[in-house]
Formats: sequence, C-alpha cells, structure tokens
Amino acid sequence: MPAGHYGHRMRSPSRYGIDGWPYLLGLSGLTVGLATVAAGSIRTRPTLAVSAALAAGVTAVPAVWGGHYVLRGKHTLRDRLLDEVPWSGDEVVVDLGAGAGLLAVGAAHRTHGPVHAVDLFVPTDLSGNSADRLRDNAERENVAHRVRVHRCDIREVDLPDAGVDVVLSTLCLHNLAHVSERRAALDEAVRLVRPEGTLVISDLAHVEDEYAPHLRAAGFDVRVERATATFPPQHYIVARAPAAGSSERSRPGSRT
Repeated sequence: MPAGHYGHRMRSPSRYGIDGWPYLLGLSGLTVGLATVAAGSIRTRPTLAVSAALAAGVTAVPAVWGGHYVLRGKHTLRDRLLDEVPWSGDEVVVDLGAGAGLLAVGAAHRTHGPVHAVDLFVPTDLSGNSADRLRDNAERENVAHRVRVHRCDIREVDLPDAGVDVVLSTLCLHNLAHVSERRAALDEAVRLVRPEGTLVISDLAHVEDEYAPHLRAAGFDVRVERATATFPPQHYIVARAPAAGSSERSRPGSRT
C-alpha cells in the first residue's frame, strides 16, 4: 500500500446509500407490524401475542444486521477489499457497478491514477443511486479529479483492452439474471485488466460456483474468501491475471 494520504482508512461523511433498500425496508416494516400486534394483543390474546413476538424477533435479526452493514459493515468490507490490492500508487482502476462510489472513491485514495466508475445507476439496487451522488461523494472526499463516471453496462465498458491495473466490484454481478450475462461481465473484466493485474469481486451469490471457476479457466490465479460482518453474507474473489504472453490466459475478443 502506498504511504501517506493514499494509504489511510477512509471514514467519510459521504453518502453511500442503502443496499437492497426495498428488502431492508420491508423487513423493518414487518418487524414493527408484528411487534405492534404482539403489544396490542398481549392481554386479550396471549397466544397470538407470543407468536407475533417470536416472529418479530425472527425478522428483526436480518433487519438489524442489514442496518449495521449499511452504517459500518460496508465500510469495513471496502477497506478489506482494497487492502487485497498490492498498491504502488499509480494504478488505473475500474469499479464495475460503482453505485454511489464506495469502492471507487476509496480506491482514489490509494492511487494517483484515474478511477473509472461504471454503472447504469438503477435506483432499486441502492437508495439514491445516481451519477450525481457518486460525483458528489468524490467531491466530498477531494478525489473528484481522479474519479471518472461512465454510465454504461458493465458488460460493455468503453475502455481499451488491458487498460487497467485493478478491477473492483461489489454486490453487482448477481443482479444479472442469467449465467451467460454474468459470464459476459467476467469476460469484460478479463478483457480490461492488464497482465499481472488484480481483480477483487465481492458478491452475495455465485462467487464460488461461477466466478471462481470461470476466472480460473481464463488463466487467473484465484483465491476465494468469506467476507465477515456483511449482510447479506458475501464471499469475495482475489484474482491475479497471468503474465503477458502466458499460454494460460484466455482473453475474450478484443475491442481495441
């Protein structure tokens, strides 16, 4: 990790939104509703009150854990993912599914190079999800001059082959409904990264059974880790691209 400003662990006032907010809002509402039923029926219908209280307890656990992830867990995960990159201080970075910029802005504190933040900014994926929110967060963190926003599909990124040193992504690829779409996104990451570059991808599904074997088949050295204190539970991949000219590397079709 480079020394000085670019190596610090960011604790920012920036606004990074609520991941999967319709689900978390629904859980919270259901918990409150069940608790209300339990409190209102405890004297007249004790059996119902006990059942409602137990159900409220069940729904409260993921709701509270999700709230903790939004407030603290996602920042801890961000730091852990960025720590997996062997930073030298001049890397070119792309964040696939950047959202409000949690990873992209964090990466901009680790490198002097440009950080390309790619997203379609779908509002149901993240509360307040927009290119303007991302730019505002980069401005708040004094890294706006390094963060470049691309509104496009992560499977069709307007950057050259082997043009980046680091590919990052979190809670993004699972939103692609079909395995062929997720493979296309991984192929785009393979196309973008330079020889001996680094991919760090975190997600709530498909990490071990799809992403890891697909990248290994492309010649990458892959390690899978469990991400702690995340909701929903996540695993992440750290993948190193093979050296230039390696017979192991299988690169998708060139776009340059």
